[in-house]
Amino acid sequence: TRILVEVQKGLSGDVSGLAHIAGTTQDDGASSWYKGCVAGPNYINTDDFTYYPLWPGEDYNLFINVTGEINHTTNNFGMNISNICSEFLKEFSVENKSDIASIVWDFGDPVSGADNASTDLSPFHDFSADGTYTIIATVIGKDGRVEVLTETINVKEPPNAYGINNLESCEDTFGTGISTSFNTSNIQSQVLGSQTDRVVTYIDGNGNEYDLLPNPFTNTVRDRETITVRVARNEELCCYSEITFDLIVNPLPFINIVEDVYSCDDNTDGITNFDLTGVESTLLGGQTGMIVEYYDQNGNPLPSSLPNPFVNSVANQETITARVINSQTGCYDETTFNLIVNSVPIANPLEVLTGCDDNGDGISEYFDTSLVESIVLGEQTGMEVTYYDNSGIQLPSPLPNPFTNTETYNQDLTVRVTNSQTGCFYETILVLETSSKPSISQPQNLYACDEGNGYASFDTSLIESELTGNQTGLLISYTDAQGNVLPSPLPTTFQNTSAYSQTIFVNVENELSSLCFSETSFELIINELPPIDIEPNYFICNLDPSISFSTDMSYNTYEWQFEDGNIISSTYQANIVDEDFLEWFGTLGHAVLPQGGKEQMSFATPSSRRGN
Repeated sequence: TRILVEVQKGLSGDVSGLAHIAGTTQDDGASSWYKGCVAGPNYINTDDFTYYPLWPGEDYNLFINVTGEINHTTNNFGMNISNICSEFLKEFSVENKSDIASIVWDFGDPVSGADNASTDLSPFHDFSADGTYTIIATVIGKDGRVEVLTETINVKEPPNAYGINNLESCEDTFGTGISTSFNTSNIQSQVLGSQTDRVVTYIDGNGNEYDLLPNPFTNTVRDRETITVRVARNEELCCYSEITFDLIVNPLPFINIVEDVYSCDDNTDGITNFDLTGVESTLLGGQTGMIVEYYDQNGNPLPSSLPNPFVNSVANQETITARVINSQTGCYDETTFNLIVNSVPIANPLEVLTGCDDNGDGISEYFDTSLVESIVLGEQTGMEVTYYDNSGIQLPSPLPNPFTNTETYNQDLTVRVTNSQTGCFYETILVLETSSKPSISQPQNLYACDEGNGYASFDTSLIESELTGNQTGLLISYTDAQGNVLPSPLPTTFQNTSAYSQTIFVNVENELSSLCFSETSFELIINELPPIDIEPNYFICNLDPSISFSTDMSYNTYEWQFEDGNIISSTYQANIVDEDFLEWFGTLGHAVLPQGGKEQMSFATPSSRRGN
């Protein structure tokens, strides 16, 4: 008799319903029919199910295991036997129990000893081995009628499905509950043990069946999925045992993103110190029971507690991998962050600024800061320049010009150049030094006698000592009234460039600062020669005993001398007597005038009188 059972797939979402007809393995007709997604009037034999090439008909042959009572048309009682392939322990019963007075069971299993017989209405018997057994039930009805019920059964114990350890794996992505890494390579050997000739079928949490679990396996139910493993006999697939194991997805630790860490280069080599305070607490986000590991850019492990400050080993930028590990499950997640070295701006060195201290108190109001910022920046743009005193107090920026120092004599200001985008800065020192104003004396005016046309030579050898005394560190410069620069020092013998009188201007600077100077001047005065009222030529006869000369009486000193230096007179008059005259006849004489002026006169005798 054909037994028909309709199996309908339950609806899930948009999945269509399926209607199947299943038959027993003893059915000599079609094994299975298909009704279509929507029930129709006609069934389709799945053996002919070819219009969906990807769904071969044989995969639709559905078989059922039938347990039913044995019909005895000539008896008043009928024997029922539980599924012959479940366990060796079988259950037996007889229909119409209310009509039975007594019953004796013979299970045909003498090896089982006393357990081979029973007088229970519904006994259990655990058969000793696989095999064919004839079951005899001798029934005495309440009406006294005795019936012997006989049934031959084929007893097969289902295969063993040995216990399987649950599998644990870490989820692939945080919060998904899915892992693609379940190692199923040992499942089949665990469930079978030493059994052979068995068919193993795996059913996942969504009802999908596998002849062999993929390895690695990806769970289809998040977090925890139960896999059913069915071990069946080769020759009778309906004779099977089942066991389950779970796929447990261990969650990844939560890991926070760590922002890139920036630090400023301190010597332009791309290596510097990084402050990693707070990195680990950021990674963990309050989680406990976690281990944090760090790896450098080449995968080399770093100390589990990063040193702080941390020095990068790759110039300019280094990638650090941080791994947070659950100490119980071993699951971990990773993130990376970069150590980025920002170059520092350039703070060009500054020359010492000198301010003139004009009252000796060490304070100058004359520091010229107009070029400080342009010098310290050079060609850089987008930079901020700030100034600090020795106490770290920020000063106005730009510095006032002129600037007044607040520390006497010497003061250091810190000049900081900051990159406004990165915050990196570099500093240099601006040194302020006060310089005393030179103390000078005005030189005496210089006098010289006219050497012709109002020009003369002046002795300037004592000018500088008169100006500065013993002071050092001074620069002296000279200019004339037209601003023309004169040699410095002045030549020892200096000739005026303006006739008769000339003003020489003197500038004396402290060599540390051109702003610190004193000025004075002195005069070059050219004195005219005194006029001598004597004739150029005088005549005397050789018979005259003497000759007399005289000049202006208002001069200070006089000196009359012969050319050889012999002095004739030291007054405004000179007399030459006959013997002197005869001795030096025809020689020249000089009159020495005030301030060194000289006038020469000659003495001559007319040639017509010679020898007279």
